[in-house]
Amino acid sequence: MIFTLANQARERCGADEQYGVGKLTHTMVAHGLVDEFRILVFPFTFGEGPRIFEHMSVNTMKLLDTKTFSSGVVAHHYQPEKSA
Repeated sequence: MIFTLANQARERCGADEQYGVGKLTHTMVAHGLVDEFRILVFPFTFGEGPRIFEHMSVNTMKLLDTKTFSSGVVAHHYQPEKSA
């Protein structure tokens, strides 16, 4: 089912994007369907909320780029490395 949804999104848009973290993110990562992560880190703590990688197995990622903004926000651009 997840492969069908991913293929339909690619055919319709050329690429698929998802914002936020949830069951869809975890399922797509588990099936190797994520090509890249773009993670924004804000310079404050909330104390609550979902944790991005809490329910995922260990994944090695290659850092492609970072950008620091004047607000202190840092954008990280990663590519998951495929397991051999």
